[in-house]
Amino acid sequence: MSFGRPYILKTSGAIHDGWLLIRIKCESLLQDFLFYILGSSNIQAQFKQAATGGVVLNLNSELVRHVKIPLPQVSEQERIILNLEQESEMISSNNKLISLYDKKIKERIAKVWGE
Repeated sequence: MSFGRPYILKTSGAIHDGWLLIRIKCESLLQDFLFYILGSSNIQAQFKQAATGGVVLNLNSELVRHVKIPLPQVSEQERIILNLEQESEMISSNNKLISLYDKKIKERIAKVWGE
């Protein structure tokens, strides 16, 4: 389940039931900024509050249309995107480093125990 999670798809095709297509129609909103803001905790909370359904939450285009998003100047959006991409790269690198050292620790422990 990926309720409310945004995706940027660079493909054509049909949209499955339960998905919404958002097309940007203004030059003052950058695609990557919209991606990041839709995934933010504030917007996700708005989605959850507006959603319908019991066990499975559902959104529709009308509910999404009324979600409030901040719209800073394009230059500020670009700065935010750059910062988030840099932080994402650092997180990815750190996760790789953690994985590498976890493996080394397990190998060392196995060697100590004679495995």
